Amino acid sequence: MLDRILTSVILGPLVILGLMIPHPFSIATIVFISISISLYEYTKHLSQKRIFGIGVALSLFVIFWEIISYYQTGFIEYFYKNIYSSDVMTSKEKLGIILLIGGMSTLWGIKHILYSEASKKSSLNHFFGMFWIVSPLICIFNAQLYFIKENIGQRIASEMNPISYDIFITPLLFYILVQWAGDTGGILFGKLFGRHLLAPTISPNKTREGSIGYSFFSLLASWWLAPFFSVMYIQSILVALFVAVLGQIGDLSESKWKRLHDVKDSGRFLPGHGGLLDRLDSLLLSSIPSMLVLIYF
Repeated sequence: MLDRILTSVILGPLVILGLMIPHPFSIATIVFISISISLYEYTKHLSQKRIFGIGVALSLFVIFWEIISYYQTGFIEYFYKNIYSSDVMTSKEKLGIILLIGGMSTLWGIKHILYSEASKKSSLNHFFGMFWIVSPLICIFNAQLYFIKENIGQRIASEMNPISYDIFITPLLFYILVQWAGDTGGILFGKLFGRHLLAPTISPNKTREGSIGYSFFSLLASWWLAPFFSVMYIQSILVALFVAVLGQIGDLSESKWKRLHDVKDSGRFLPGHGGLLDRLDSLLLSSIPSMLVLIYF
């Protein structure tokens, strides 16, 4: 337990600070490190080093391309212009396309990590399963780029220096804090009150009481944090519901994947927590719907 607390105290503020820096390279660094470590943990248990290399190279290419697109016209804008004969494509329209593609590929990836025993050794299944990790994290990266652009627009409207790198309050941080609160509530309620198993054939340590704590802390945190992030209460409630429901489904999905491969923890990157993938599992499924609510609702 002490290791778990120390890891959270050290890494938590670093992640928060990285999210509050309005520069593309800050979120690019966080996302690329997260993808690389998570893919390593995913492929290590599958003995698929080639898929790790492909996933990291693909992620690096997309991140690099999106940073270029951040400063000038990119791939998606080019096709938008030629298909719709429009010279203008807003950041919100582009992000909507990315989130739609990301959501579909995430579900496609989850489908392939929860395959049957007969196809456990299929490299194709493992390759498609990679998108369960890559797609939502790339979507988070693009959402943060959108929030950074919005912040710059607000600074220009307020006649402030648009290229200042002062910290800013990003809605992405709101979502991350709600997700962390849910994880914390699930652990606390599970340890203090856990009596009835939630899904014993998938995860013998998760309890119904922990699930209730997860949901309660998500709702409580979203309600309390909403005014600080200028998030409407209806948005905060929807985000909390996505975190409470899809977050726990994502957690159970990773637990099912680990059980299929006789793995207890995805890795040892985070002392007291296990692997990084063990900490990102709930985020992988709830992030894209939450971003849609925070941006479009």
